[in-house]
Amino acid sequence: LEKSLILNVGLRYEYFDPSSKYNPRLSDELSSRTSSFLTDSLKNSSIKHTLSPRISIAYPITDQGVIRFSYGHFYQLGNLSSLYTNSNFRVAGSQPIFGNADVKPQRSIQYEIGLQQELAPNLGITVTGYYKDIRNLLGIQIHIKNDFKKFGEYVNRDYGAVQGFTISLERRLTNGFGANVDYTYQIAKGNASDPNDDFNRVQANPPVEINKQLVALNWDRRHSLNLTVTAGDPDNLLGSFIARLGSGLPYTPALQNQRTGLENSDNRPAFFNADLYVTQYLNLFNLPLSLFVKVYNVFDTVNELNVFSDTGRAGYTLELTRAQQAPRGVNTLEEYFTRSDFFSAPRQVVFGTSVLF
Repeated sequence: LEKSLILNVGLRYEYFDPSSKYNPRLSDELSSRTSSFLTDSLKNSSIKHTLSPRISIAYPITDQGVIRFSYGHFYQLGNLSSLYTNSNFRVAGSQPIFGNADVKPQRSIQYEIGLQQELAPNLGITVTGYYKDIRNLLGIQIHIKNDFKKFGEYVNRDYGAVQGFTISLERRLTNGFGANVDYTYQIAKGNASDPNDDFNRVQANPPVEINKQLVALNWDRRHSLNLTVTAGDPDNLLGSFIARLGSGLPYTPALQNQRTGLENSDNRPAFFNADLYVTQYLNLFNLPLSLFVKVYNVFDTVNELNVFSDTGRAGYTLELTRAQQAPRGVNTLEEYFTRSDFFSAPRQVVFGTSVLF
């Protein structure tokens, strides 16, 4: 084996011109405003230039294995509504949040190290560890004007970090059979999952304290296990079975249940789903034709995608024992607290065909 180091280096440049104005003295103008429009201190937002270096290194350790490392900077613009919301800077009760066209792009610095190793002909294993540092996430800075009404402005203030590892076993499709199974352990923490979190907290009655520590982000699925099995002939009849099992996403429990009440301090029930795809390839008048059937949620699993914060379950809430009567227009309390949108979709079967010209 002739060992050689493989090095890839890249540099990405991005240019963004918001072509709008922002108010750097928004808080001062809110406190001493004499008009419904806060336009005295408007300035042109600056053009954003970003340079994103990327580097990857691969080094073969045997003729069947390689170690790799990668490092890179990645930038992403926030939602455009966060830049241009209420762009005329009108103080109105129906629009208490101001956009900010001068915010910086959100930045992620990613590190990844991995090992790829052949275990047997057509069978290999990949182990990958990764870390992502996320900065300049958009959050809302709270402004209080002279009549104590709260307003918010989008600024770069939030941050987060993601770390974990993935182990994957893959058997290439040979002799009519192929499979892939992978497991991921991941921790995703930050000070806010949504740019509007802080504003919603101070608007609550009573106000909720703003986070002073890292908490689990809304998409922090700690354990994930995926299985894909493929069988058949890619030129004739091919079927795939895809199954996904994962721990529940976090949610914030309510204090009424004597839990901590800390943001995202508990988890929803585990998630499981399986899909089946079968495709028959044909040739009609020298045109490639395929007939397919897709079965989503094969086992008709009922997953609790969202839950009531006082019980941690989708089908039951303690409010059933507290409420005296159902709101107007609803027959019973049980019907009012029945949330079909908290559950995953039932089994669905789709038939179809496609023709390539």
